[in-house]
Amino acid sequence: MKYVKALGLGAAGALLCSSAAMAQALDWNTTVRARVTYDSAAARSSDAIAAARGLEEEDVIGDILATFNVKRPVGRQQLFAQGSVGYDFHQQNTQLNRERINVTAGVSRQVGPCAAKGSGGYARSQSDLEDLNLEAVKNVLERRSVQVGLACSRVIGIAPTFSFSQDWVENSAATRQQANSDSITGRIGLGYSRPVLGSVSVYGEYRESTFPNRLILVNGELIQDGFEVYSGGVQYDRALGSRLAGSISAAYTSLRPEAPGVNGYDGLTYGASLSYRPTSRLSTNLAFTRDTRPSNRLDSTYDLHELLSLQANYKIGYRLSLSLGGSRSTNKVQGAALVPGIDVRDEETRAIFGAVSMKVNEHVALSLDARHQERDADLSGFDYRSEQIGLTATAGF
Repeated sequence: MKYVKALGLGAAGALLCSSAAMAQALDWNTTVRARVTYDSAAARSSDAIAAARGLEEEDVIGDILATFNVKRPVGRQQLFAQGSVGYDFHQQNTQLNRERINVTAGVSRQVGPCAAKGSGGYARSQSDLEDLNLEAVKNVLERRSVQVGLACSRVIGIAPTFSFSQDWVENSAATRQQANSDSITGRIGLGYSRPVLGSVSVYGEYRESTFPNRLILVNGELIQDGFEVYSGGVQYDRALGSRLAGSISAAYTSLRPEAPGVNGYDGLTYGASLSYRPTSRLSTNLAFTRDTRPSNRLDSTYDLHELLSLQANYKIGYRLSLSLGGSRSTNKVQGAALVPGIDVRDEETRAIFGAVSMKVNEHVALSLDARHQERDADLSGFDYRSEQIGLTATAGF
């Protein structure tokens, strides 16, 4: 799998090591962020579970993050690299100190009315504690991916789309190797656009996910855990001037697990992202999704995930702005070997948050934010209530 990482690094190097004669064609921007956060429930569990995992409930977390977006035309192609690199520091739970990397690089080319793109991605970070039960908490989660696609667009008329991707997820801790997964996804679509009506498309998608290190004994035969997903749906995109814009999709999805005894899923999946700006100072964003995903938890095959979020931003003046929001997410986990009393099967997480941001000058901004988050799981030991306060400094170039 190392070739995916090499692809990203190679493309980024080609962009950044360009000749002086072509420097004027380089389009780039970077942002550096430094943040300090106090978290009253950093262990994401009860006191007893935190102690069993060797974690402190309260912690102060510092992180430094650099984001970048680089583009450069080379002939009729355009090379690009984008992503972020950072590091998290924990005052109490130092075993969770870890780098955070999320990089995508590739090449795109315009072919008539169509845009062809190929890219590779690499991500690396400490596992989310909510995905870990009583096993080792120090785990590096790595994701590698490759994607190719062709998207055609017309101001008026019919246009096809195609995409294919493959993803690999790996865990560093020996106790979590069985949660490693491989996935492939293929999608084809046909869209129709008109300036007055917006854009509507119909699509079909196939996804296959397998767990290469997880074999389940069924009637004396070892079966590799995994599932297949077939879905077909419609997506609509529309912008009404500068005030209202959005995208909404709905599909019928059929998920078929490989292992006997695991419940499948047949029903609607959907997603939407809507933005509304009632005044020049106020903007709002609404998003909701319902989808099936490979699970990165032990003894589980997939989860049915739902998310609803709402956020409002208000500009008090040129320098000062406020934001408020809330979210609710649920996960219902299915698997061939879910162990009662040990594995979380059903959970709901709710959050409310707010922030005050100030532009110091053209390049530098400061923000102070607060967040209340709580999780209710079917295992009470993994419930928590968290209060977070953070201070962030951002510089853009």
